[in-house]
Amino acid sequence: MAETVESPLLTVPFEALKRAAKDKKGSMDEVTSIVRLLEGQNTANMTAAEQLKVLNKMTLRLQHLKSRLDENNQEEEADAIRCQARIQHLQKLGAPAKDGVINWNRKRLDRLLVDHLLHSGYYNAAELLTSESNIKDLVDLHVFAGAQKVEFIELVRESKMMQAIKYARGHLAPWATVYLQDLQRAMAVLAFKADTQCGPYKHLFEEHQWQSLIELFYQELYRLNNLTPQSVLAVHLQAGISALKPPIVSSSARKEDPLALEQFQKLAEGLPYSKHIHSTLICPVTLDVMNEDNPPMVAPSGAVYSEKALSQISAQHNGMFKDPETGDMCEMDEMKRAYFS
Repeated sequence: MAETVESPLLTVPFEALKRAAKDKKGSMDEVTSIVRLLEGQNTANMTAAEQLKVLNKMTLRLQHLKSRLDENNQEEEADAIRCQARIQHLQKLGAPAKDGVINWNRKRLDRLLVDHLLHSGYYNAAELLTSESNIKDLVDLHVFAGAQKVEFIELVRESKMMQAIKYARGHLAPWATVYLQDLQRAMAVLAFKADTQCGPYKHLFEEHQWQSLIELFYQELYRLNNLTPQSVLAVHLQAGISALKPPIVSSSARKEDPLALEQFQKLAEGLPYSKHIHSTLICPVTLDVMNEDNPPMVAPSGAVYSEKALSQISAQHNGMFKDPETGDMCEMDEMKRAYFS
């Protein structure tokens, strides 16, 4: 289970590398097709102006491809750095000293918290924790930053300039220290209309941006490479809760029981009940298991306590038993032993 839950740590950047390689191959195939097209052009019957027009058209396509390849190389390099950092992070586990295990687990917990904050929309808090913990290459801030840039551009498309500026201040500005160049490019779209023909900004307004965003979230966030649509922290919590979840959650459950808290009850919704082949009775006073050596005793109120608890309570009340549940006093011989069937 742990291997499945933790696998996004490596699969996310490795899948990104695979996509980058696929995109690069597509761009190179397009370059090849342009070269073949040029070779097959019959320029003998063309005027000099027509030949120049064809060459200019091909040059523009090649320049666009070069820009795509440069961007692809930058993304590929960043993903390779993330892969290396995450592999080194896992290698450090090895057989370290005791304190080393604590430090490694602390970094792991910070990583889980950042992942959960990003899934919950708390980007500023996620970036702050990432910076303080120095785990930039171990988390996927870049995925969420790209999603916010698209939302900002959609506001510009609809000519909602003031809303776009307000959105940029609240959601894009915090990323300035990490993605300054992308932020500057995004802010520049304020000077253009949605139908602009300016090359560097035209593609930012294209309709496929929303489709790209949907695919981005399905591939990188919610599905996390076909592993889990939730944050890893939530999966860890639910795994533990499902081992504790009874068919009926009582409002009078002990405070030690996580399911006594409303927040954990929400996490438990939809989870399977814990499977116990043999029931285990726990004394509510001593928290010891009740068995043949420490049999369960039934008070007049119907509450069940262990024999050890009866001895402790009666010693405090001159041989009388005070029911912790109701506060009633009774003789010890009024207590009835319960038997396992």
